Amino acid sequence: MDQQEWWQMVLQVIEIILGAILAILAIWGDRVRHWCTPPKLKVSLRSRATKVEVISEQKTRYLHLVVSNSNPWNHATGVKVFVTKIERTDAGSIDVYDTGSIPLKWQFSAYGMNPTSFGPPRICNLGCLVEGGVFQLATEFVPASCKTSIVAGVTMTVHIKAIADNVESPALILKLSWDGTWSDDDAVMSTSFSVDVIDQ
Repeated sequence: MDQQEWWQMVLQVIEIILGAILAILAIWGDRVRHWCTPPKLKVSLRSRATKVEVISEQKTRYLHLVVSNSNPWNHATGVKVFVTKIERTDAGSIDVYDTGSIPLKWQFSAYGMNPTSFGPPRICNLGCLVEGGVFQLATEFVPASCKTSIVAGVTMTVHIKAIADNVESPALILKLSWDGTWSDDDAVMSTSFSVDVIDQ
């Protein structure tokens, strides 16, 4: 075999390998991309601060979460945000609710905005505090055996995860407490209603 024949054989082998790779990508491209660069979901607190909004003539303050995918070129599909565990401390007694998966509401979900596949960050509702009322988690439903709200003097630790068809985020753990004081001043309110990130 002379040098020219040897190079022709090498080129034929390269063509066969490239052809096989293209065939694999054509058939299993999504799986290969997911394996090489899977989506990476993360849930984070949008802000500890809350702003006063007037809803149905009631002053209300909302807390939001941000769900992000650090690999936006590989979308996470079927994404939902869940409360997986709640610990409530009231007058020294601790109640633990292994909630399983209670879904939280996406921002503006009442208007049909329910993103299930995305790359860019999306906003999810965590809960709201109503003047003269309680802080209520923004879950789609409340199981009969589970308390998803707090009043003055109650502390609640919430475990949250974003779960998709093809990926799951690490848990975000938040500790929420309220001394019962309401103020229209954001700085004052940030001291009476506290949100601490325990783990992320």
